[in-house]
Amino acid sequence: MPPVADIGDTCFARTYSPAHLASHRLQKIRRIVLTTVERRGSKPVLAKDVFEMMVGVQQRGSSRWYYNFAECRFRKNGYSCNLESDGGSFNVTDRSDGTVRLATTGSVRMEGLQDSIEFGGDGSDDNIFVLGPAACRKL
Repeated sequence: MPPVADIGDTCFARTYSPAHLASHRLQKIRRIVLTTVERRGSKPVLAKDVFEMMVGVQQRGSSRWYYNFAECRFRKNGYSCNLESDGGSFNVTDRSDGTVRLATTGSVRMEGLQDSIEFGGDGSDDNIFVLGPAACRKL
């Protein structure tokens, strides 16, 4: 089976504008980053493999980052991911314009250095994020 991706080189991000946030008052997240995690000496990932992604978010009105790692699997149109520490789950779908669509499958929990945040779920504006390619440094 040929390699599907070299993990660690893929990064997507989005920073929401003040105008967007003003029109989506229930949205908590103002910045989001999704990146694959490269392990030193690792081999290219095959379609049958499980691999790690990292999600980072900033809330509106704050510069503090919250992170969580997810175990992901390839699926037909993207990836299905489960966050560590019962943090929830999300799906990532490739879009034809080069962006990706990250859709939470309910509430999501992220850890900070001193606290945690929760977003998404019923009645939230934090369930679907469209992220564009970004230049992120490797972990």
